Amino acid sequence: ITRKRHYHKCVEVHIIENGYQIYEIEGKSIQLEKGSFLIISPLSYHCLTEEANETEKYSFTFDLKRNGMAEQLLTEMGSYFSCVTPVTVRACIAYIKEEKRERKPYHTLLICNRVLECILQMLRLLPSAVAEKTVEELEEVRLTLAKQYIGDNICNSISVDELADYCHIGKKQLTRIFLCGEGCTAAEYVRRARYLHIEKLLADPSQTLSGISEEMHFC
Repeated sequence: ITRKRHYHKCVEVHIIENGYQIYEIEGKSIQLEKGSFLIISPLSYHCLTEEANETEKYSFTFDLKRNGMAEQLLTEMGSYFSCVTPVTVRACIAYIKEEKRERKPYHTLLICNRVLECILQMLRLLPSAVAEKTVEELEEVRLTLAKQYIGDNICNSISVDELADYCHIGKKQLTRIFLCGEGCTAAEYVRRARYLHIEKLLADPSQTLSGISEEMHFC
């Protein structure tokens, strides 16, 4: 934290868990209370002017590729955007804290996924004009996340409930995203992916039927 006026070439995010902070952004005073967040656009001069002693916050930065979506986002957001922290983001923060404490296998990858989830959930709170123009992009990210989870757990029986919970969306929304992006439901995609994987195993002369059935959890 610096109290000198400065700017970054990346997007800066602050999520206040306890206490408060007051920022000056391009000459305007912005107070962040407990349960709120702040996104600061790249190249926006800002500094911290005041904070409570008991302040607890979580911060991260990310880059935006200079394409049409990024330009539109920065134009609509202006120098900053602040809002009440969604329940979903608070849940992600709690999950990240637990993973950092436990440091179980693959905790870094899981934390990265939750940070991405925080970013998406906060950007969804931007003005409706931006939300409407970025829905397709957000759903593409969801679809990619779901397909990655299926690929990573292809040997297990994956339910739609499990997949929707991993992507932090409802089953109906998940089904709609798969229908639009893959032309089939999430359940159908999982079945097809498992069948294709089994075909590859069957084509391998070193594999046995008993070994394949055990690996894929079939009788």
